[in-house]
Amino acid sequence: MSLSQLQQTIAHYRAQLKAREAQAEQALEAAYANTLQVIQGRLNLLYQAIDIQMQSDGNVPIEWLYEQHRMEVLTSWIENQINQFGALAQMQTGQLQYQGVQLGQQAGQWLLQATVPAGVNFSFGFPSLDAIANLVGATQAGPLADLFSGFGAEAAQGVKDALITGLSLGYNPRDIAPQVQQALGISRNRALTISRTEMIRAYRGANLETFRANDDVVDGWIWNCALDRTSCAACVAMHGTEHSLDETLDEHPNGRCSMIPKTKSWSDILGPLGIDTSDIPETSIDVQSGSDWFDGQSEATQRAILGPKYEAWSNGDFTLDDVVGHASDPIWGESIYEKSLKELVKP
Repeated sequence: MSLSQLQQTIAHYRAQLKAREAQAEQALEAAYANTLQVIQGRLNLLYQAIDIQMQSDGNVPIEWLYEQHRMEVLTSWIENQINQFGALAQMQTGQLQYQGVQLGQQAGQWLLQATVPAGVNFSFGFPSLDAIANLVGATQAGPLADLFSGFGAEAAQGVKDALITGLSLGYNPRDIAPQVQQALGISRNRALTISRTEMIRAYRGANLETFRANDDVVDGWIWNCALDRTSCAACVAMHGTEHSLDETLDEHPNGRCSMIPKTKSWSDILGPLGIDTSDIPETSIDVQSGSDWFDGQSEATQRAILGPKYEAWSNGDFTLDDVVGHASDPIWGESIYEKSLKELVKP
């Protein structure tokens, strides 16, 4: 099996993930639009009251927002509405995780089967139920669940800050409204990012658990980047690096990288069983390093990937491998990131 054929398999399952992601995104967008429509009605009443107050007194003091518990009632109500959206997003993400695990298992099995030469019968194992349950349950408890449940409080605080800032600066409702909308939109954007990232995480986790369930055959895995002009430089640099089964693919949120199984030689697999493997062709894959691939690309592609860092790289101030940074987050865990030019080139 050639690398290009493995890439086609990865692309096939990536398309499957994208299709499910699009369906979930459509559902989340519709839910958010409904939530925003309900909230907008209440905000419009407030904007009208502010407008009337401005026409009457010329300005609206901050204290006015707190009279008759206006701010308290509004923010509490917004928090409740956004929390309902957060609960739906959490449920949707759980469904995506389950779908990601299913596709990840299928892809893992297919990638392993692709390493078997024609005429050789070999049966691969499946991950344990406990391992799969752990992958699907990531949104039900812990920091990620807390993040969903915190959507409402975060949005309510953002609306409160926008209103206070706007009135402090003497803005009219038309100028305040976009800032309020931006504060409300954070929950939508984060829900979309979380749902996609967790589906990919579950997919990769199922891949890895499938490889681990076959550690008598699989020696590790190889980092595989999409390798196009839209790839980030850090992911390109990681392409082709080899990792043990104890390691996870710790990419950044919204990433597109995947794992290719690194299988043992057939003599290592079958030799201890007394089977002659001299007539069985080796099927392990040699993957070109991301740096070598990058060096062979056109200047236009290199510039698209490196952006403003291209000139410093071309001058030899740093190598592509230097671009990879490592970060740790209490919610997202370990991840790589692309270092900034300031981090790479010290004054």
